[in-house]
Amino acid sequence: MLDKTERYWEETLDYSKSSEELAATGAIAEQMRLERIEVIVVDPETPADVKDVFQRILPQERFHARAFEKLAGGADSEAMSSQRAAHERGMKAIGVIPRDAISVILPVCLIKSGRWVHWTTQH
Repeated sequence: MLDKTERYWEETLDYSKSSEELAATGAIAEQMRLERIEVIVVDPETPADVKDVFQRILPQERFHARAFEKLAGGADSEAMSSQRAAHERGMKAIGVIPRDAISVILPVCLIKSGRWVHWTTQH
């Protein structure tokens, strides 16, 4: 049986057929990482030393996300579209809420709690 990490990447990488799709896989992974870093940076309960480290790497992470997206043919490319679907399959394979649901759930959680909450696992 595959562990959760392998199940996630099996869904994303197995559907990458071209260099653009591989770049899109990287772009989406970078965007997901970037979103988490941005939340850590604005969380008032993040320790100052941790916040400082993430603030310093934030510009690099933004660059990585843009660079991979450009290699994939742009945000609206077929490669990005197909890989978003693959990432959703990967997140479902490991029990993570799909990104479309996050856009509705995450702001509500942040408003209610006033800080970052662990939103990734379905209950």
